[in-house]
Amino acid sequence: MPSVFAGLERKVSAAVDGLYGEITRVHYRVTGGNFGSTADGGALPAQVVGIVDFKPVVVRMQDKSQYDGFQPDLAGDKSHVSYAESAFVAPNRFPRAGDEIELIDRAGFARLKVVRVDPDGIGRFICVCT
Repeated sequence: MPSVFAGLERKVSAAVDGLYGEITRVHYRVTGGNFGSTADGGALPAQVVGIVDFKPVVVRMQDKSQYDGFQPDLAGDKSHVSYAESAFVAPNRFPRAGDEIELIDRAGFARLKVVRVDPDGIGRFICVCT
């Protein structure tokens, strides 16, 4: 029997996903070897509701010379997508590093690449993406 806290966490996750969730599609990549950039033909994409946190960032270049020449700023982005573990059919279907997450609800925004997956220990995990 699940704990009371686990039941509460499921209810809170469902409420938060209902209010702030977006439909995403996880595209799995082949693991191992030199094939990490190719789609895994044996794994169908998973369509899952997740909470997307998109934060544009600007990277400022550092120069160690004595001259203050032109230093360009590079635009980048850092995104997090939070999923409830229960949204996936099995743990082996969780996103992993190298997979891509397609943001279906955002027009003109293609895909995010998963860099790292961090479990939060209470039934959700966060995919750190670029």
